[in-house]
Amino acid sequence: MITLSYNYLAVIVPTLNRKDITLKFVKRINSQPIPLPIYVCDSGSTDGTAFTVVSEPNVKLVSAGSSAWWSAAVNEGIQKARKDGAKLFLVMNDDIEFDQNLITQLLAFHFEHPSCILSPLQLTESGLFVGTCYQGIFRRVRHLATTPVDGLVATSNGCCLLIPLKAFNSVGFFDAINCPHLYGDTEFQLRALKAGFPTRPCEYVTIKQMSATNYFGRLKLISLFTFEGSPLHLQAYLTFGEALFGSRFRFVVLGVRFHFNFLKVLFKIMKFLINKQLKTLQKRYA
Repeated sequence: MITLSYNYLAVIVPTLNRKDITLKFVKRINSQPIPLPIYVCDSGSTDGTAFTVVSEPNVKLVSAGSSAWWSAAVNEGIQKARKDGAKLFLVMNDDIEFDQNLITQLLAFHFEHPSCILSPLQLTESGLFVGTCYQGIFRRVRHLATTPVDGLVATSNGCCLLIPLKAFNSVGFFDAINCPHLYGDTEFQLRALKAGFPTRPCEYVTIKQMSATNYFGRLKLISLFTFEGSPLHLQAYLTFGEALFGSRFRFVVLGVRFHFNFLKVLFKIMKFLINKQLKTLQKRYA
């Protein structure tokens, strides 16, 4: 069994109005063989999440503020844990499923690859997800279902990432300004990759990833490109593209596949919003 000081590894979990889900997550972390501080980064929950989880062992509640989305909430937890002496950070979403060996297996893999960002394999609705690679000058996207020969990927899903402190010291934190929610995890990994901190899937650790939360119901036509939870958040999209292609100009010119997919999502959301508005009008004048 690996022996570490209590504050060496910190678990960072953002939450908002997910009392039962977050509580279940905290209990599962506390059932791991190694006791760890759990920084629950609450973005102003009104359902009693903070009151419920703070009574659990090892929980350190971080009030991220009601305007904090994923990147800002995680950053708050990381900075608090760093002040407490953490050297390693396990950023997790609270709705993933994992077994009792997750922490010890990730730690063992970390000591083999101390300069890597580590990600477990992920069981998703579409099958096994190992990570994403981007190929050629057009950065063709390949979502991998098997571990690549060199053991490295460009990015992985931010639902479970083990990140060494030296990576944050080198490239900074998640970009909460430009990538408040979506793209926050991938943009950070792309910056870290260029600085010598690649993402490496941990091939003998698997988690189960739940369906991603979508915010279609909170979108409005006027805020499609500015709402923090929108998959069409324009500044986040451009910041990600700049990190991937090396410059915003190269992204605009060479990122044709990305722009095409962006437009597909745009049409899908506009159709959803228009149908929603028509249903509202039908009910009003029925």
